[in-house]
Parts: sequence; structure tokens; C-alpha cells
Amino acid sequence: MGNFQIETTQNININQSIASLGNRIGATLLDFTIIYIYIMAILMFSGVFNSVNPDVESFGMIITIASIPILFYDLLFEYYMNGQTPGKKMLKIQVVKTDGSSAGFIAYFLRWLLRLIEVQMSFGIIAIITYLINGKGQRIGDIIAGTTVVKLSSTYISNNVFINIPEDYVPSFPHVTLFSDEDITRIKELYIKARRNNDGMLLARLRDRIKDKLNIDTEMDDLDFVKTIVKDYYYFYYNESDASLME
Repeated sequence: MGNFQIETTQNININQSIASLGNRIGATLLDFTIIYIYIMAILMFSGVFNSVNPDVESFGMIITIASIPILFYDLLFEYYMNGQTPGKKMLKIQVVKTDGSSAGFIAYFLRWLLRLIEVQMSFGIIAIITYLINGKGQRIGDIIAGTTVVKLSSTYISNNVFINIPEDYVPSFPHVTLFSDEDITRIKELYIKARRNNDGMLLARLRDRIKDKLNIDTEMDDLDFVKTIVKDYYYFYYNESDASLME
């Protein structure tokens, strides 16, 4: 799957890499594996495997209670992990709105609700067919929720110095994908220079140039704004990190 052009709320078009069908199926299989391990652990700790004549009533109650987290697995993980399940996180893909912003609970709920039909009841056939026909990396749940699934890492290695991105980091400006590696390197250099020399004017000029380029407005102070721009860029494009120069 190639790129999908999203339009932000600031009417800026951004080309975002769509997660491939293989990545999405792979993430689903990884999640199924986690669920399987969970089920085996529940059965093992409940003593079912060690009992010659297990209590059917107790066994039924255990299965019922254990099934609740399984039923809401995707909904809960995507909501609390910002559009990712453990499987999606391992393969570095994420659910986002088609305008590039983070999805909310309603979007995750709609995806989860339709998933019960698309994936579980039809063994994924409906979801795969819709994905292939749609051309925007969307299954029916995505179309209704206004979401898609994107790749978070680039397909090439940059010569730039990486920065630390917390695992729970939530990007603020998807518009940063308009920048090139060279742009972000220069921004980073000027940021470091301005902070080292306590040069507020340089930082203000840098802020204004970024805002003009991306056509955005924010109430963040100059320091946090520029730092966030760089972190957002690395969040969207890279999958490794070294010592941070942005702290």
C-alpha cells in the first residue's frame, strides 16, 4: 500500500504512509497470540488442566469472566494506547483520523463494533475485501469512524541524530510531515543554538518561520513549541532513539 493524502483541520494536505495489509494481518495475528496465551494462563491458574472431573459450573463462570477482556481487547487497548494494540505497537502501526489527528473514543468504539462483523464473524474476509477495494487503507469500521491505519516508521535510515520519544508520546502537529530531514535538522540546530546562547530573538524567528511554513497557530511558548515540532517529526518517521539533545 502506498501513501494516503490526508487533509488537516488547517487545510494542509499531507502524504501519510498507509499500513500494508500484511502489517495489519500480522498485528491481528500477534494480538490473537497474546489472547491465546492469556486464555491458556487463565485455564492453567484455574486448575482445569489438573482436575480429572472439573466443576462445570465453576469452569463456565471462569470462562465468562475471562471473556470480558477478550471481547473489549481492541477497544480498550486502542483507546488507552493512542490507537495501538500490542500487535500494532510491535509492528509500528497506529489508528489515526483521516485528517491526521488522534482518534477519540467514539471512533475507536465504531471500529471495534464493526470489527465484530468484519473480522471475527467473517474470519476477516469482509475487512480484507474492503481494504483492497477502498484504496485508503480502510475497512468498513474505518470508513464509518473516519479513520485509517498508518505506519509510524520510515523505510530508510537517516543520518541525523535521533532523540528520545517516550512510549506514550502523543504528537500535536501532524503537519510536521511537510518538513524534510534537512529542514528538521536545521530547526534542531537553531533550537540548540538559541537555547545554549539564551537567544530569545532567534527562537522567536524560528517559531515564526515554522508557523508560516505549516500554517498553524498555538499557545505554546517558543521553547516548547519548537521542541514539540522536532519530537513530532521523529515520532512519525523513526523507530529508534539515542541520547536526546532536546531535553
